[in-house]
Amino acid sequence: MWNRPPAWVLAALAAWLLLTIWARPLAIPDEGRYASVTWEMLLGDRLVPTLHGLPFFHKPPLSHWIGVAAMSLFGPEPWLLRLAPAFGAWLMGAALWLALRRWRDTRSAGIALIVLATNPLFFIGGQFVNHDMLVAGWICVAALCWVRAFEAPGQASLRWLVAGWAAAGLGFLSKGLIGAV
Repeated sequence: MWNRPPAWVLAALAAWLLLTIWARPLAIPDEGRYASVTWEMLLGDRLVPTLHGLPFFHKPPLSHWIGVAAMSLFGPEPWLLRLAPAFGAWLMGAALWLALRRWRDTRSAGIALIVLATNPLFFIGGQFVNHDMLVAGWICVAALCWVRAFEAPGQASLRWLVAGWAAAGLGFLSKGLIGAV
């Protein structure tokens, strides 16, 4: 029970990432293009990405599925499209914090999380509609799961290996082969 992470740290990270997610309009061309794909999915079958009525298979659909789910629940607000990259940033920060908390101590984990969260590229990447931050979050989770799987010398934890492969699979659904490689 004492090894469980305090929920307030992970909630504070989420609040930090969502703080200004609504404050600016969508940028052209990337955010506008991905917003159009998600909007067409919302109006269509909600499964297959399309752009101008044609299948859009340039990028895998996980980011768009997250956007469609958010807009289905809360309405067609442009800032909801930024939930997928914010979630990816949160995954990365949470995985880093949990791993360092286990392998070092709570203070080291907290310092690392503050350094990561206040890095301008991390913060802006978590608020920009594209597939990069979501795949980065899944890659971070996969790598840390695999490290945890081989933590004990001479034996591998199947549970952590499977968790790493599941994260790599979600990374693949986020941006393609880079998520699995």
